[in-house]
Amino acid sequence: MPTSRIDGIVEDVRRFVHHELVPLEPIFLQQGFGAVLPAMRAARERVKALGLWTPHLASSHGGLGLGLRDFARVSEVLGWTPLGHYAF
Repeated sequence: MPTSRIDGIVEDVRRFVHHELVPLEPIFLQQGFGAVLPAMRAARERVKALGLWTPHLASSHGGLGLGLRDFARVSEVLGWTPLGHYAF
């Protein structure tokens, strides 16, 4: 994958994580997953709309088709929050 494409994907994921998921962490940590589940369902729909859904799956299966190295870069960003991988 061209570097500029994966750099853009990583930046889009980073922006989403920081603006959409990190603010949910205090609720998640204090009240549990059930308290953030409606917000997480909405976040997953936004991820899909942004074309970032299932970065690890092949494009023929609706994913981004990232190779291991590129998925590792995305996964590092998703790991900044316990909600990251679930959202994507």
